Formats: sequence, structure tokens, C-alpha cells
Amino acid sequence: AYHNVHYQWYKNDTALQGSTSNSISFPKSDTGRYYCKVTYGPLPDLVLVSDTTVISSPTGIHSTVLQKTRLYPNPATGRFWVDIPATANGPFDVEIYNLTGKKVLHKTFMGGGHHSINITTCPPGVYFVRLGTTQGAMVRKLVKK
Repeated sequence: AYHNVHYQWYKNDTALQGSTSNSISFPKSDTGRYYCKVTYGPLPDLVLVSDTTVISSPTGIHSTVLQKTRLYPNPATGRFWVDIPATANGPFDVEIYNLTGKKVLHKTFMGGGHHSINITTCPPGVYFVRLGTTQGAMVRKLVKK
């Protein structure tokens, strides 16, 4: 029932052809301003726009950390887990947004590890989880039963 969510990634305000998944990776030398617009089919006037991530002097490490970060189970019930690779250092933010774009939860972890996030107070539905480091971010969809 949540299959009508659509993603479009942008670089420097230009749509990236074929970049329509819930995450993006790019060569470490590909500098620019990246963000994602998320739409939900049954509510065509609702458009969520992710925070803009500026890549000015990339190291390539952050994209590997983000790509290897796992969110499960999905769908979730009362809690879900975020597995952050051991190579992550510094703050790692996990922000959860509902379909109206309201931030409903924010957690910050220092470094890698296996972290539990309690979502029992969130009603069932579709959420967008923004995973962010000081070097970049990605957005993933989470369904709560």
C-alpha cells in the first residue's frame, strides 16, 4: 500500500536522470549541492524536500559509511535498528519525518554501532529516515505497522 512513493535526486538544482531511488551515491570527486524531492502518489500536492548536502572537498569515506548503514526491520512495529559501520566517526544523526514533512524524532550517535530506535509513539504509516554525517546524508523510507 506504500508503493506510491517516488524519489528524484537533484544536483545544483538539476534533476539527475535515473536517480529515483531512496538513496544516492556518487564519485568522491563529484562536488555540488545534492537534495531529494519525495512525492507520494495519492497526495500529489505533497512534496517533501530533503536537506541540501553540499559536497565541497569529499573524502569518499562518508558515502561508504552511509551505503553500509542498515535500517531494519522494515516494516517495523515498536522499534527498529540502525547498524552504523565501525568506520564511522563523529556524530551520526538519525532524523525521522512523517509524510507531512514534520520531524517526529531525532537521535544522534557518536561513531559506529548497533542502535535501537523506539517508535512506539509514532502512528502506523510511512516515514522518511534521514541518515546524516558531517560529510553527507541519505534518506530512506521506513514503514511502521
